Amino acid sequence: MRPSLSVLVLCGVLTGCARKAPPPEDCVEFALLALGLPDVSALELPRVRQSFDRVVNQCLTQPFDREVIACARTRRAPRVCLAEMAARANEAAPPADTRRMFELPRAPSN
Repeated sequence: MRPSLSVLVLCGVLTGCARKAPPPEDCVEFALLALGLPDVSALELPRVRQSFDRVVNQCLTQPFDREVIACARTRRAPRVCLAEMAARANEAAPPADTRRMFELPRAPSN
């Protein structure tokens, strides 16, 4: 069952102005920068894709603000950018799993 257009418009009006979340394409760019990937061609490896998906999901659901994306573009230091975002939100620290979030899983050893 699909929601009616009026419900979607109402949700957009209620949440659109308050949320300064980046659009999905910015989250994709952030994930590429955070993981040090040159472009989406690196996502062919399942372990890389898993890490990439985790960062994009975090960006979309936390949600990150647009300033953290701009920071990552200019400084290329995602952890620092997340710490600054947390400070803007009056939190003591960035998410606990920040360190793990930007690490690619190790390839299985033979």
